[in-house]
Amino acid sequence: MFIIVANWKSQLTFHQALALCEGNLEGYGDLGDAKGIETVICPSFEALHAVALTLQDTAIQVGAQDCSAFKQGAYTGQVTAASLAEVGCTYCIIGHYESRTHLHETDQLVAEKMQQLVTVGIEPILCIGETEQEREAGYTFQALTRQLTAVAQTLASHDQVTICIAYEPIWAIGTGKVAQKSQLTEVFAWLSTTCATLFAEHTVRLLYGGSVTAETAGGIKKIPGVDGLLVGTASLDFKKFEKIVSSCS
Repeated sequence: MFIIVANWKSQLTFHQALALCEGNLEGYGDLGDAKGIETVICPSFEALHAVALTLQDTAIQVGAQDCSAFKQGAYTGQVTAASLAEVGCTYCIIGHYESRTHLHETDQLVAEKMQQLVTVGIEPILCIGETEQEREAGYTFQALTRQLTAVAQTLASHDQVTICIAYEPIWAIGTGKVAQKSQLTEVFAWLSTTCATLFAEHTVRLLYGGSVTAETAGGIKKIPGVDGLLVGTASLDFKKFEKIVSSCS
């Protein structure tokens, strides 16, 4: 099933997030029932429980935007995977470039977060991508390989799990730039082959993220190997998000 994930980032306060859900509850219900589409909403931490309760009678899934690399303990400010599962999360984004950049997350730290999520049964949405400099230098696949290898080693000790891998070229996130069809076709063909080897014992769904809009979503879905979308800014406007889901259903 094609999956569309809304990443609200830190754009909305608690009350704004709740108002977005409550004000469009019927519409979100319709999105949850869209044929062949699984829809996931990822609000910020403080709104998770309230959003999950608001959407509990719909088919919409709720995910977190990050999690702790620690199981539990004296780690001030950390939110554990077990806590996320208890408040209703079925998905969690990890390794987003904003966390890798602003919080200096390493590939190893992201792998440790993956470990925590799969242990409690939350499906990870692992973000990977290359910078504009890496692409121009011809290092796209080296960068992606480095990011994938770390988590593949972590999953080696687990039985079959399902994960999402979201390819987000860093130069396209929030910039309005969208990778060309030829570029995405090449990358997703490589990802399909590479993931079949690295994650041979597991199930992998490949997503694209990076300035996705209603105008580009349908075309991206048609690219071989694309199993879903990770939507940022456009998901904050219900009408725009609704059009994205409709264009893919």
